[in-house]
Amino acid sequence: MIFLTEDNKSKMAIIGDEIAFYLQKYNTEDVERLIDVDMTMRRMFKRLTTDEVYDTIDYLIISIGSKEYYSEIMEVTLMCNLIKEVFPKSEYYVVEGFLPSKDYPFLSEEDLKDIEESRNIFYDEFQKNDFYVIGTGSLISEEPLDLTNTKISDVLDFISELRYQDVISNKDNFETKRSYNKDIKGDDVEDFSSIYDFLERFEEIVDSGNVYENKGSKTYSADVHQIEIALSFLMPEFDDYVEYDGVFDDDTEDMIRTFQKDKNLPVTGVADQETIEEIFYSLKVKGFDDEDLGKYLGNKEIEVSKKQVYLRGRVDYSKAGLSSEQLTNVQLMIDYMIEKGILNPYTQIGILSTCGKESGFIPQNEICYDGTSNARIREIFGDCRTGHLNDAELTTLKKNCEQFFESMYGLPAKPCLNWDTGNNSPGDGYKYRGRGFNGLTFKSLYQKYGDLVGESLVSDPEKMNDVDVAAKVAIEFFTKGKGAPEFEDKESATEHFVNVNAGGSTSWKETHDSAQSWARKFEVLP
Repeated sequence: MIFLTEDNKSKMAIIGDEIAFYLQKYNTEDVERLIDVDMTMRRMFKRLTTDEVYDTIDYLIISIGSKEYYSEIMEVTLMCNLIKEVFPKSEYYVVEGFLPSKDYPFLSEEDLKDIEESRNIFYDEFQKNDFYVIGTGSLISEEPLDLTNTKISDVLDFISELRYQDVISNKDNFETKRSYNKDIKGDDVEDFSSIYDFLERFEEIVDSGNVYENKGSKTYSADVHQIEIALSFLMPEFDDYVEYDGVFDDDTEDMIRTFQKDKNLPVTGVADQETIEEIFYSLKVKGFDDEDLGKYLGNKEIEVSKKQVYLRGRVDYSKAGLSSEQLTNVQLMIDYMIEKGILNPYTQIGILSTCGKESGFIPQNEICYDGTSNARIREIFGDCRTGHLNDAELTTLKKNCEQFFESMYGLPAKPCLNWDTGNNSPGDGYKYRGRGFNGLTFKSLYQKYGDLVGESLVSDPEKMNDVDVAAKVAIEFFTKGKGAPEFEDKESATEHFVNVNAGGSTSWKETHDSAQSWARKFEVLP
């Protein structure tokens, strides 16, 4: 069915199943045949596969999936493509379906769990195809399926707001995704037992692409509750008069606007992707911890580790003069360190500084030595591997990258290395030369750390230059798959990890100096 705004600026259509039927609050026009209480994906395909094109529809609302328990996941992309052909100029929305409890008394808890999982995947597929999900919350509704149903009325409120917006002529410039978003997981933020639970879930909110705004609804949202807690920590001046209740109301909107103004973001009052990312980043930088979390959960006691708790963001690299690519990779490494339980910021800096010295935080192959002096090569690789070469022979060798690495790392070098490098075949020295953030070298280490991170690095050594793989391998290498010592200053931490990267021996002064110069670029926030 089609709706007109009061000033005729936009047209809207609602199509779909039983839920769409109950959204028929307004007069219908020429596409009401696309409403069917028993609508399934198959039926909708049949209804839409016509020569008709509704190119005057500005907003399309679709409700589908409940009748099939969201099982037709593989058909979603085909459905979306067909809808875009029939409604080529629309903004696309899909209502998150739900099941009235009275209609499905035969479903077991295990059935409901499976259906809930299918529903999440189902609507994720719609989002991947540029549909905005109008969330309705939990899978089951205890209310009658009619206009008095809270879920239905909330969707109607959303539609009512949408109807009276100006049409966005250029869809690519539609910056704010208006959507009732389903919560990431769980119903209550008070289920958190530690700051790590809180931050992990908040990161999922960041990654979800959800957008939150004031729609006048009094519905509780665990996502909104987390955002309120974060804002209250960042802006305690609101504590005296704002109730952090998980409802996105006028007070929450005021907090968002104030935060956006402080961070030089567009002041919209909407918690869009950019705003949520900035909130999360600010939490990390300011050091939100267990004590703070307990305070904003009504002084609930939160378990705190006996040792000092260091959170992501305690290492300040904002003044390190890094490029955007380097900044991204540094934060990625910090994230992986936290996942591995490396929370001491000095330990983190020691690892980062060693990787900075090795690769500048851009994973790469070990460079050829054709521009390195013979004296420096002899210092690096030692007399056993270079002593039999006079300067003329070494100069000739270093000009051929493959032959040089074969001589220094391959079969000819095995008697000098006194351990099983795994480089047992001709060409292995060049094939398994240094790569990644920390210059991982030798086939046996590619095998060992590939197994630890679940990657086939021996068969595909270039995977070491994938940033995710490089970060995981570096952290596993520095922890030896176990853990890392804690430090009280970054200088001793850096010295330790430079030696670890050199195989446990004390490395050259120039190497330490280079790593320490990187360490000076990082600071620990108070």
